[in-house]
Amino acid sequence: MILGMFCRHVLAGVNCAQETLVSQAYGQGELKISGVYLNRGFFVMTLVYIPLAVLLSFSYELLISCGQDHAVASYATDYIYPMIPAMYFLGLFDLARRFLTCLQFSQAPMVAQVIASAVHILLCVFWVTPYDKGVSGLGIATLATYFLMFFCTLVYSFCIKTLRESLSWPNKQSFTCWGEYMQISAPSIIMLLAEGWAFNVLGILAGLISVTD
Repeated sequence: MILGMFCRHVLAGVNCAQETLVSQAYGQGELKISGVYLNRGFFVMTLVYIPLAVLLSFSYELLISCGQDHAVASYATDYIYPMIPAMYFLGLFDLARRFLTCLQFSQAPMVAQVIASAVHILLCVFWVTPYDKGVSGLGIATLATYFLMFFCTLVYSFCIKTLRESLSWPNKQSFTCWGEYMQISAPSIIMLLAEGWAFNVLGILAGLISVTD
């Protein structure tokens, strides 16, 4: 719930700008411009992620200050800490997924998710059972899964010849019009946060009940 409320929904909202900008560029036949939007989205999402990662690193203190049980807060942060970098790879995958979907190549992220979902089960067994990592092992397994999803999508994309025109190294255009990008993203961020907080805050409040009760 903490990961969703303070990171996942925000990054997903930021990436929503891809659907508006890339679809327009693709409709006009401007594949190179689509690539510019992808690179711009990468830098904007990374910039937004940094303060969110710092906030998540204080999850234990945040939960305790909200009145959560110390044992519950400890278990939660055991999972959250390895998930901090995992959220970044999930954000990158979501960015690539939206970009490819706008270019009508949704099969790439679909294949990546199917492969990663199958591997995730093995990773959970590997990290939890032999090494007895417990909750933190699940976080490590999820980190590896999200990285695999992003990596598979990236490799798959470079294998599609028609996409290579839109995939390029960042240039000066990647560092311009960030304000316009965020203006498009802001409503999506607000909507996702409103929905996420409405449900997740109930779980957080339920956590105020003591472990014994």
